[in-house]
Amino acid sequence: IHLTDILPMMDRVPIYIDLAALCQEQLGDPGRAIDSLEQARRISAENLGVLQPLANLYYQQGQMPQAAELFESIVSLTADNDQLRDCHFLLGEIYRDHLNLPPKAVEHFNKTLDVDHSFFKAFESIEQILVGHKQWGLLEENYRLMIQRTPRNLVEARVALWRNLGELYRRVLKNLDGAIMAYE
Repeated sequence: IHLTDILPMMDRVPIYIDLAALCQEQLGDPGRAIDSLEQARRISAENLGVLQPLANLYYQQGQMPQAAELFESIVSLTADNDQLRDCHFLLGEIYRDHLNLPPKAVEHFNKTLDVDHSFFKAFESIEQILVGHKQWGLLEENYRLMIQRTPRNLVEARVALWRNLGELYRRVLKNLDGAIMAYE
């Protein structure tokens, strides 16, 4: 019998969290840490204090499907914009680099930008994916979306986006009217 077995269910959660931290930090045993956090998750499935360290552990252990599932839960539960931005960006990287799901990666990079339009690294990732897959129509759509997101007072950023859109029209899509419109 374990000490946790005699405690009320909700009182077990902080003990499992502490046990996970002990297993990871003192014993260097991420497997046991994951087991403890999974026990806590069974009791409190929407507890960000459980989900965040568990997602991080799965990510560190290279268990990307589990990490993605948990980060998806986190973004559906969190109201903190910094955490939301960072989780969406990390999900984009997981879907792009580990799970080979470019559409999901683009989706999460866009959600990153919806939270923080100035996180240009997310837009660079979108460009890289869409150019790599020669998805020119989606690239055009994403340039337009990024232009809409970018405040008018960020003149240099907007000019660069319009210029790149113009180059896409001119060089790739062979749409001279679109290119002229973008350059204007």
